Amino acid sequence: WPRQERVLSRAERLELQQLLARQGFYRGTPDGQIGSRTREALRGFQASVGTPADGFASSDVLERLRRR
Repeated sequence: WPRQERVLSRAERLELQQLLARQGFYRGTPDGQIGSRTREALRGFQASVGTPADGFASSDVLERLRRR
């Protein structure tokens, strides 16, 4: 985990998945666990907004999702 990036809480990970699902990127039941489906959804979202599609669940990605 990058040292400068704080770890998202379980509630934030759950919110991240819910926002990804609402925007059509995540398929499945949000559970707050970052697995392969979440990383795939993150890569799709990141590509759609023109950021590096690394599938990394950061607070920056969560903020971008909240603003959409």
